Amino acid sequence: MGFYLGSAVCSGLLVIPNEWFYLKLIASAMAITCSVGAFTIMYTFTSELFPTLTRNMAMGASSTASRVGSMIAPFVVGLNQLPWLPPVVFAVIPLLAAAVCCYLPETKGMKLMDRMENEQ
Repeated sequence: MGFYLGSAVCSGLLVIPNEWFYLKLIASAMAITCSVGAFTIMYTFTSELFPTLTRNMAMGASSTASRVGSMIAPFVVGLNQLPWLPPVVFAVIPLLAAAVCCYLPETKGMKLMDRMENEQ
């Protein structure tokens, strides 16, 4: 969630005027860094979240969903008729991802599941 929130804040800072070039440069670098961090953590968390029997399928679905975002990104950048629109879109999406992360279960200290049945 922290990386998503960091990416959202830094992407939101990109709406500032071009006279603040160095601030925009640092904000964009931090937004990319936070996005890469969230992307990397997604693989680790996905492998812990799903049972062994479905883990490969879940990893493939997560990877596919992330690649769809990469394919859509150039079209969002093309919405530059309003100069503030692409940074706002790139800020809102990580905010939504951080909100969705609130509903993910905690896996720290828990035994990883082997099957889909609920073991208690």
